[in-house]
Amino acid sequence: MKEIVVVSGKGGVGKTTITASLAYLFSKNGVRFISADTDVDAPNLALVLEGEKLESNPVQAAEIAEVNYDLCNGCGECVKYCKEDALAWDSENNRPVVIDFLCEGCGACAAICEVGAIQMKLVENAYVEVIRSKYGFLVVTGRLKVGGANSGRIVSLVKMKARSIAVKEGLNVILIDGPPGSSCPAIAAVAGSNYVILVSEPTPTAIHDLSRIYAVVSHFGIPAGLIINKCDLEPKFREKLIEFSKENGIELLGEIPLDDDVPRSIAYASPLPEFSPNSPASKEMVRIGSIIMDRILPTI
Repeated sequence: MKEIVVVSGKGGVGKTTITASLAYLFSKNGVRFISADTDVDAPNLALVLEGEKLESNPVQAAEIAEVNYDLCNGCGECVKYCKEDALAWDSENNRPVVIDFLCEGCGACAAICEVGAIQMKLVENAYVEVIRSKYGFLVVTGRLKVGGANSGRIVSLVKMKARSIAVKEGLNVILIDGPPGSSCPAIAAVAGSNYVILVSEPTPTAIHDLSRIYAVVSHFGIPAGLIINKCDLEPKFREKLIEFSKENGIELLGEIPLDDDVPRSIAYASPLPEFSPNSPASKEMVRIGSIIMDRILPTI
């Protein structure tokens, strides 16, 4: 089984649009695959691909503090040590109160409590869902509960679900839409993959964040290719992206031009190659898809 993950470092550069287009092209060209959306803060892949929800399973992937008031002596030290202000003081009852949605589960309050009145408990903070897209293939997606904290654990659970379905149904490829950034969720998305598609745009912030996520990819020794989206946005920074790819031995998979049909396809919840097959951006996306299917998939 082969895993391809699409990451960007910076959000908003077109990662999900490209993943949805690749998924559509895979489905039309006989690739046996499943897709996974690991951007659990804003899981938009299934919005573009649409479909029917088959499963929605709550998962425990976070801890919050819980106070045992039978043991609590009302010293208030836990409130002083909570850097997230997730413990408030109830002066009427002379005891601390946990504000669930502020608690990051760091455990400082439990460590400081001399009488052992505070324990960390697992809570359901997200869902792992399975959707059958309107094109027939499955999409596994993670979705945080309101106020829930993201973590690499949730991303790993989404990937585990996609892997189990792939094994059960004899699928060959998992196409993963990774989260933005380069912290724990992005690391969990990249880890264990066979190939990484880096997406960037020619802007200073996008290039900066690309270098950060590429450091993660490089750490794991995973081969990668680069797609420059909105390539004609700023020529100077386009050249910097090309230079970055050459310096790091990253294959330049393609350059997608600015195209008004891209936002239109998003508005109509349709992958670009389906919505506007003859647009400049769509033609380049099809060319990139062919490179991935014909050359990269057989070799990773």
